[in-house]
Amino acid sequence: MVYCQSTRGTPTVVLFSVVIPTYNRPTPLADCLSALRVQTIWPANFEIIVVDDGSTPSATSRLVQCWPDDAPRLRVIRQSTRKGPAAARNIGANAAAGEYLAFTDDDCRPNPDWLAGLYHALLAHPSELLGGRVENGEPGNPAASFNQALVTALQEITSGRPNWFFSSNNFCLAARQFHDFRGFDESFPEAAGEDREFCLRWQRSSRAMRAVPAAIVYHHHPQSMRACWDMHYRYGQGARRLHQREASGVRIPTAALIATLLRRGFWWTTILSQAAVAFGYLGWPSAVMVRLAISSLILLGVLAIWRFV
Repeated sequence: MVYCQSTRGTPTVVLFSVVIPTYNRPTPLADCLSALRVQTIWPANFEIIVVDDGSTPSATSRLVQCWPDDAPRLRVIRQSTRKGPAAARNIGANAAAGEYLAFTDDDCRPNPDWLAGLYHALLAHPSELLGGRVENGEPGNPAASFNQALVTALQEITSGRPNWFFSSNNFCLAARQFHDFRGFDESFPEAAGEDREFCLRWQRSSRAMRAVPAAIVYHHHPQSMRACWDMHYRYGQGARRLHQREASGVRIPTAALIATLLRRGFWWTTILSQAAVAFGYLGWPSAVMVRLAISSLILLGVLAIWRFV
C-alpha cells in the first residue's frame, strides 16, 4: 500500500473526509475531483481521500502533483491488488482525519452545495446515517436513464421500511459510528449489495436513516446494453450473497418495482435488467444467458415481421 498526498498541511478542524474508491477510471475521477474543488464549504474543513484499488497503470499520482495549493487536502492511497470497493472504502475511512465520512464514487460529480447540505443535516441529526440524492448525469444514455429510474423507484417503494437503503455513492455518517459499526462488509467483492448490507445492519441495530434531498451528486455512468446487463447480473450475485448471509434477509418488493418501471415506460430495459438480476442470483453463466437473450429477441423480431407482412 502506497500513500501520497498534496503539500497542504492538515487543518486544525477537519469536518469531512470524502472517500472515493477508484479503479481504472482516471478521467471520470479527475472530473469528480474538479467538482469537489468548488464545494461551498471552506476548503480547509474537508479532505479528499482517493483509494486507488489496484489500477493498472495508475494515473492517480499525477493528480496529486497537479493539485493546487488552495484546494482541499488530497490524499491518494494506492493498492497493488484489487480488493473491491467495500474494502477500498474501509481503507480510506481508516486513514481519514474528518469528524464525518462522506462517500462518493469516481464517476460522480457532487453539486457545489453537496457537503454543505450534508453538514446542515448533521447539525440536526448527528447520529443518523444520511443519504443524499443521486441524479442522472447522462440523460441521453438509455442505460443510464433506466438505472436512475430504478434507483428512484427503489427509494420511493422502500423509504422508511426495513429494506430501505442508500447507494454508497452518496452516503454520510459520523466517522466514530462507522468504525464502531465495522464499516462495509469486505466479503462483497463488487459494487453490488455492500450498501444494502450496511443499511440493513444499521437499521437492525435500531439506528435511524435520513434522506437529504439537498445533498446532490450527478452520476455520470453511460453504458452499453451489454455493460448494463453485466452490472445487473452482479446485482443479482450481490443479492444472493446478502440473502445467504441474512437468514431472514429483507427482499426488495420486485413486483411493485417492476410495475413502477413499466408505468414509466421502461419496458425492454426492465425486462433486460430483471433477467440479468435473476440469472446472477441463480448463478447461471452470464455469457450463455446473453446469447440466449439475443437469440430470443431475434426470434421475436422474425415472428413480428412474419406476423405483419
